[in-house]
Parts: sequence; structure tokens; C-alpha cells
Amino acid sequence: MQEEFIEKSILSQSVRATSRHQLAILDPTVDDCQMLAAGVVPGTQVVILDRNRDGVEQITEILRDIPDLESLHIVSHGSPGTLYLGNSELSLGNLNRYATDLQQWKADNILLYGCNVAAGVLGSKFVGQFAQFTGAAVAASQTRVGSQQRGANWQLETVVNTTRRLLKAALAFDEPTLNAYAGAFAPTITSLDDSSYNEQDPATIVDSDITFSGGTNYQGGFIEFSLGVNYRSRKLTQSYPILLKS
Repeated sequence: MQEEFIEKSILSQSVRATSRHQLAILDPTVDDCQMLAAGVVPGTQVVILDRNRDGVEQITEILRDIPDLESLHIVSHGSPGTLYLGNSELSLGNLNRYATDLQQWKADNILLYGCNVAAGVLGSKFVGQFAQFTGAAVAASQTRVGSQQRGANWQLETVVNTTRRLLKAALAFDEPTLNAYAGAFAPTITSLDDSSYNEQDPATIVDSDITFSGGTNYQGGFIEFSLGVNYRSRKLTQSYPILLKS
């Protein structure tokens, strides 16, 4: 209840203050969201999305009240070619469906903070088409974004449509916040213990750069589990690699 109140109050405050030119939109599922909201550089508005609504549609609504925007910072979980916003995903597969929304995102620069958003063929195509729909200069990362403790950094090294002013755009957060932040902007899977998979079931695909918790023995890209089938009267226990979809 307290978190919901904070989200609504930040939204109301930011929409009223239309004279500013930097806007940071935070998805509430990122680690320490309130810490990030409090650590933006001076002059930056902050809006925290409603986790129960379509995030793309929310951003469109917010930007209607902020007509003159220099830089839009979208801070959310990400994976190659995908942003996770509210209860929706914006991906290479549905960009056309959201074309009308994206064409209303009027900002000179858009910075995408999700992990690996620009990685691989999917990521490259996504960022390129995203830039075409919005008309903005766009920055995103091919690697993890966030704390060095999580094997990440704060570099958005992939830049598209540099005829705009993106090279002058700075990150949304002040130096103390960047140094203190301990998270990374990749989705999390929890409670892996006692998961089951039957032969002939559809393949289970774990997306790129997801953080695992609630299980054991998955360091180095492996999960240890028991293969509980009788093969010549032996029960097999073995470690298998995680299949990462690129």
C-alpha cells in the first residue's frame, strides 16, 4: 500500500512540472526502485509506472503532458530486443503493434537501461526499429547494465540515429547513486527448487542474462538436478547447461 501511494504521488508531481526537459521513467520491478527515484540528477522528473497496466500505453499518456523533452530515460528490466514495462513487454515482435504509441514519444534522446537490450541480431534490429518509430536518437546496451557487483556497468554503448543530440545526453542518476546501486536491470527467476520437466514436453527456454535465486548449484551457467527416470535400474543425477536464447 505504501509503495502504491509513492508511485502515484511521484506520477502526479512529475506531470504537473512540465517545464523540465529530462524525464526518467522507472519500472517498479527494478531493484531498489525508490532509491533510484531519489537519486536522479537535479532537474530530472521521475515517474514510476503502475505494475498492473500496460507500460507502453502509460508512457504515451505521460508524454502527452510533457511536450518539450530533451532526454527520456527508460529504466526497466531488459533482454535482447525486449523491454519489460508494467505488465507488458515491448519487443521486436510487437513493435508494429505499438507503432502509434511510439510515434508519439517526442524526445530528442531516448536512453534504454535494460540489460542486453541491444545484444545480438534481435537487439540490433529492435533498437534500429525503435529509433525509426520514435524519431529519437537511441542508446542501449549489449551487456548488463547496473552495478559492477553484478558483472554490469553503466555504459549504453550502442547508439542509433546520432544525427540528434544523444552524444550530449548524460545518465539520469547522480554519481553517489550509480556507485551505491547494487542491482542490475535483468529479470529474475525465483524458487527453482523442485521444478519438473517431462520427456516430450516443449523445451523450456531461459531468456538471456536472467538472475537466478531460490535454488542451488547453478554457478557458472549450470543447474544441478536429478533425472528421475529408471534407465537400466539406475537413477541419474547430473548437471546440465542452461540454454540461453539469443
